[in-house]
Amino acid sequence: MIDFYGFSAIAPFKDSIRGETSAERVTCLEELFKDDIGDPGFLPYLQLHEFEALVFVSPADAAAALTEKKKEGNLLKIKNECGSPEEIDD
Repeated sequence: MIDFYGFSAIAPFKDSIRGETSAERVTCLEELFKDDIGDPGFLPYLQLHEFEALVFVSPADAAAALTEKKKEGNLLKIKNECGSPEEIDD
């Protein structure tokens, strides 16, 4: 599993990655790879959704799995502040 958040810091073309959101940066990086490879048969794909997406998609279930029900409020607060699980890194 490649974590986009960490990968984007060491990726080729890292100084050329543009975008306001993580999804926009993934799309930009895919285009940079596509342009660099230059083969119409190459279809770049980077997976944006990471481990935190699994945790924050349902804070109640994550808190229950962690056996700390009191953490549910903290997880929900983080999720609400960020807008979506995919944006939690930023």
